[in-house]
Amino acid sequence: MKEINIIIILLLSGLLVTAQKKDNILIGSWKIVKLVSTDIHNPLTKEESKEGLGDVIIFKNDEIIIPKGKYASKSCSYPNYQFKVVNAMKYFENARWYLKLIGCKTKNIQIAETSCGVLFSNIKITNRNLIVIGMDNITIFLKKMK
Repeated sequence: MKEINIIIILLLSGLLVTAQKKDNILIGSWKIVKLVSTDIHNPLTKEESKEGLGDVIIFKNDEIIIPKGKYASKSCSYPNYQFKVVNAMKYFENARWYLKLIGCKTKNIQIAETSCGVLFSNIKITNRNLIVIGMDNITIFLKKMK
């Protein structure tokens, strides 16, 4: 009887982990499709706005893989994903211009946080196929690859 209980617990644990993996919409490959400066006094040059286009960032349950030497010194292991839905206006302190920039057309927005430093500390999920990350006054748009 004890062995059956252990088997049931292991099976349920496996189902729970599988369910968590399915709920994490970040899992997969994302291609950088647009870079924009959020500093109106320092817009990106044409060259700067094309610098990372096409780069791919891969989100896995146990790792975030970035192009070597770009955006951060190394990939991140065990990102500890945390998801929350927030009131967009309150969260971004009534910055309507920023919400318009990232394409937020709803009252609430889903935010993902990780333990992987500035670039991945505040991932805005505008829809299932588009996310926004940023650092140093640069907003980076990533589109989910099929």
